Amino acid sequence: MKTHSSQDGVKVILVRGPGWEDVVRVLENSCIPYRVASRDEIDEEKVISQIRLLPPQIRGKVRYGRGKPLPLTRSGRLNVQNTCILLICRAGKLVDVYPKQMGTRYISAREGAELISRGGEYTHLYEEPLLVLLANHPELLRCRRIKAVKKRVDTGEGEAEIDLIMEDENGAVIVEVEEKAGREAVSQALSLAQAYEKTIGEKVARIVLIALKIEKDAARAAEKIGIEVWKVSVELV
Repeated sequence: MKTHSSQDGVKVILVRGPGWEDVVRVLENSCIPYRVASRDEIDEEKVISQIRLLPPQIRGKVRYGRGKPLPLTRSGRLNVQNTCILLICRAGKLVDVYPKQMGTRYISAREGAELISRGGEYTHLYEEPLLVLLANHPELLRCRRIKAVKKRVDTGEGEAEIDLIMEDENGAVIVEVEEKAGREAVSQALSLAQAYEKTIGEKVARIVLIALKIEKDAARAAEKIGIEVWKVSVELV
């Protein structure tokens, strides 16, 4: 068992299985505290129970069927023969798990580690469920259908991912989802749209930035270059 100290009650536990070494490299490079354990070194029944108790909008699909491996086998056991399993805990409670299937998107254990390293502490817990919601309901952004989720494009400085590509009556709509949108998010949305046009050869009709919080200077910058900014809100009815 290899242990790295956790901070602020946050623990990342990686259960050994195929691909676990790649996940360790991501965690090491991102300086994320973690612990590696075999199935025999954890309370399997407790982990299975906690995975099942995660909200559906967080865990997505976690039981293995056809296709890519998921944390649980068809019989409901830990699927360590086919995949490593990344467990995200806080204060002794499981708050997320990888791999998983979120709607049409498969997120491997390695990609889960990359999401944590890129988005800061649990930003993906907000962004990923919203991606699924928007992918299933493109009409919320005045679009008629979804074309792709997490599409990779060449920016000229390497590959990057477009969160969602939708389509309205005028053509492709590039959608970027953020928890908090600043000027950097605006620049990124524009860069991704330009990369899409160059890579795919299709004109972008609209660029949409959707966030829970939007900085004022980001909204002004987006307006100047024609990027739509949408703010997520809830209301009591």
